[in-house]
Amino acid sequence: MLHFAVSQLGVRPGFLVIKITASVLTLGATFALLRQLKVSTIIYPIVLPIITLMLQLRLMVRPELFSYTFSIVALMLYFRSKNTLSVGSILPMVLLMWIWTSYHSSIIGYVIFLGFFLDVAVDQFKSKASLGVWTKWLLWGLLIVAVGFINPGLSHPVLQALTFPEEWKTSIMEYRTPEQFEYIAAIYVLILLALLTPVLAVKQRKFGFLLVWAVMAYTGATMERMVTPCAIVIVPLAANVLHTSNFPGDWALNKKKRSETDGHIKSDHDQHWLVLQYRPGQDADG
Repeated sequence: MLHFAVSQLGVRPGFLVIKITASVLTLGATFALLRQLKVSTIIYPIVLPIITLMLQLRLMVRPELFSYTFSIVALMLYFRSKNTLSVGSILPMVLLMWIWTSYHSSIIGYVIFLGFFLDVAVDQFKSKASLGVWTKWLLWGLLIVAVGFINPGLSHPVLQALTFPEEWKTSIMEYRTPEQFEYIAAIYVLILLALLTPVLAVKQRKFGFLLVWAVMAYTGATMERMVTPCAIVIVPLAANVLHTSNFPGDWALNKKKRSETDGHIKSDHDQHWLVLQYRPGQDADG
């Protein structure tokens, strides 16, 4: 695609087309994810602007540009599956990883689907699933892992990530800590969502979400190159847990209940004070 755009339009226009195309695909996929979740309207102006700003931080013509869309699609498959092991839920994951593993940053897909398999395992453990169910869980997991080897180099993205030389990280600038982003306001909104997500995930017992969040948050906090990929994953996770907690509906209702409770307490306190002030035998003039 890059070769076609550059050869037909020239370097600068071709690069611009690639950037716009990748951004539109990522934002379009994010919009589709929010529609899939059926989130409250108020969540759209929270999620979409943050994703847009995070894309701007690393809008370079590199293969990872289109991996952002793959990340959103992986999350859509995760959310759609509802922790069920079936051909309809797993086969799309296998196909996605088969395509993604020949591209770039497919390790993120494995992190996302690891969260899915953890959620399924927790549900199976709670329901005391049979050996046959656990065997099915294991075989589907091995299939997703196996497709990672189907690429020109026959190298698995997980193994590549685990064996990446530490000395290279000290020599490549994009592996430095993301301190240069501290003056960008959107980063603090991202941090707020990143801090809120695990709290709600634990409350909702979404331990797969917690695992995905932990891996992505750690890499985003320690490597400059991972800030945008981290946001692309964590912000939709935040949208999911906010939706599940019925934001802003129940949040506003709970605030109202607390306000009414405080009002009743204040009213009871005032009545108690009046009783203490009243002295039998005294008239209104004292």
